[in-house]
Amino acid sequence: MKPTMRKFLVIAAALPLVACGGEPSESDVNRAVKAYFDHTNLHMRQIGGDEFMVEAPQVKKIGCKADGKDAYLCDIEFSDKSGKHAAPSRFVKVSNGWKLDCEACDRMEAMLGLLR
Repeated sequence: MKPTMRKFLVIAAALPLVACGGEPSESDVNRAVKAYFDHTNLHMRQIGGDEFMVEAPQVKKIGCKADGKDAYLCDIEFSDKSGKHAAPSRFVKVSNGWKLDCEACDRMEAMLGLLR
């Protein structure tokens, strides 16, 4: 095998490993927020019908800092009918991507009997 071909194969094999590390991207953050709202809306529909459902906002990632193993605390900005808001949010790496880690939300769901 030629040296250039060998170098190409090494680089090609390393690229997926590079993509697996680090903080969530803006699209990862948006997917995690949307997944959380989709999950919550399933339960809200069961409790009170469609009138309690909430559309997931579009989110802009401002920046993130490490917050434990496979977790990042990210400053995000989101817009809704009342305007733009900023909020720190914690994201945790799970097997299929990123998950919004919302302890207060999880406690509320547990109180309502809506365990994940």
